[in-house]
Amino acid sequence: MEEETVHRLETEDQQGNAPRKKSTLRRSKEEVAMLRDLAGDNLPVAAPAAEEVIVEPGTPAAPIRIPPALFVLAGAGFVLLLGLGIFLSLGGRNRDRLERQQIAARESLRTTEQELEEARAIVDSLTTALEKYTTATTIEEKLEVARHPERVAPFMRDFYSKHEMEPLSGVTLTSQYTLPIESRSFVVLTGSFPDGNSRVYLAEVDNERKVTIDWESDVCYQPVDLTEFIERKETKPTDLRVFANPDNFYVYEFSDSEKYQCLKLTFRDSDEFLFGYIERDNPDHNRLFKQFQASRSTGSIRPEPLLVSVRFLEGGRSERGVLIEEYIAPRWAYVDEFEDEE
Repeated sequence: MEEETVHRLETEDQQGNAPRKKSTLRRSKEEVAMLRDLAGDNLPVAAPAAEEVIVEPGTPAAPIRIPPALFVLAGAGFVLLLGLGIFLSLGGRNRDRLERQQIAARESLRTTEQELEEARAIVDSLTTALEKYTTATTIEEKLEVARHPERVAPFMRDFYSKHEMEPLSGVTLTSQYTLPIESRSFVVLTGSFPDGNSRVYLAEVDNERKVTIDWESDVCYQPVDLTEFIERKETKPTDLRVFANPDNFYVYEFSDSEKYQCLKLTFRDSDEFLFGYIERDNPDHNRLFKQFQASRSTGSIRPEPLLVSVRFLEGGRSERGVLIEEYIAPRWAYVDEFEDEE
């Protein structure tokens, strides 16, 4: 049986209710022909297979369909906004961190520049002091740049009464390095001269950047004549500047190697020598041999320059054996100022 379909459109009722679900009413051709005979030509007839949409009361509203692309666009927008927020947040943090780093870098640069200026000032002071010291023609001029001037003044007068003072001009400071001695820091200077010779000086810089040079270590000052000291077999403790090396010469009153440690002592600009013995239970023994160990660890086998107090034993038979009573310093300079005891 052929059928004709009429659709009824969704409408909204007079009470403003939501649109109702459309429904479909189907009629056969015979029903359509009967209606046409009754109504004559006034009845509009839909084309075959056409549908008429009729809204029936009580029909529930159809669900609203949202295109999936809209969800994608909404998600992409959310992600974009979230990313922008994170970027701005991190950008602010990075900006703050960058500013802090820049401030720290400027402070570090200022500190470095200040340290460089201080270093240049110290080098200038070292150069000036060295030039003044080496070109001095009088004891007074030497004392102006010498360490412990009041203490060493009589030693200078004694020394230069026997040795000519030789001013050296044209000195160039070619190197300097810090040398810790006991609780103090010294600076070792190397000065080169136009004749090609060079000399090493021990300097000290105080808190006001005043530079003084150790005169005693420069000339290797000895308070006694070494030959007379040995011939008299002086029993009074005497401070001597020596070169020391461990040795195994145990004789006479120093024959007990378990009690004593032997050192061979030599001197600058002299052929004289002594054998010094320090008691192994003397606290200075450990200090002394730590100095040797430190030197040997660098590969050096040269004798160590030491400042020691020595004396001959009363009634001793050894001609050149002396007791080392005190190890004063690992170089030829007194670390601290002191007053001589007469």
